[in-house]
Parts: sequence; structure tokens; C-alpha cells
Amino acid sequence: MQLSPSAATATEPAELTTDELAARLKKCVATIREYARKGYFPGAYRCGRDWRFPPNVRYTPPQPKPAADDAATAGPSPLDALRAWRDA
Repeated sequence: MQLSPSAATATEPAELTTDELAARLKKCVATIREYARKGYFPGAYRCGRDWRFPPNVRYTPPQPKPAADDAATAGPSPLDALRAWRDA
């Protein structure tokens, strides 16, 4: 048995709106818009003033930047330069 395209789309939407994704993730609509603007949802695109998301969208948070533990790689701080200038 073969499904018609209209029957397949009845169970799974072709794309999600901002409101639908916010309800799925239990987040505020404004938060979803902000995340989409920052690129946290791969495959999301603008549709007029709103956003559209693929049905299998995944939230990909930004990767944290590694902390500079080594003082030599971090370089002198601006305050150190100011202190040296005042002492001179």
C-alpha cells in the first residue's frame, strides 16, 4: 500500500512555526525567535517576519570558548598597562 503525499503530511507537518516549536520545547516564543536569530536551530529560515523550522529540528547551543588558563597566552591585562603607566 502506498501513501499519498497528502496523507503523509497529515501526520507530520512539513515545517514548524515559531509557536509550534515553542510549545514542543516548552519555551517562550520570544526565546525561540532569539535562538533562531543566533543560529541555534540548523535549517531554520525566515518566512516574512516569522521563522520556520524543519520537523526534526534540534537545538544546538553555542560551544563555550575555552578559558585561557595560561597567563602567558592571555597577555597583559589593560589594567596592568595602566598601572605601569601610572608608576612611571
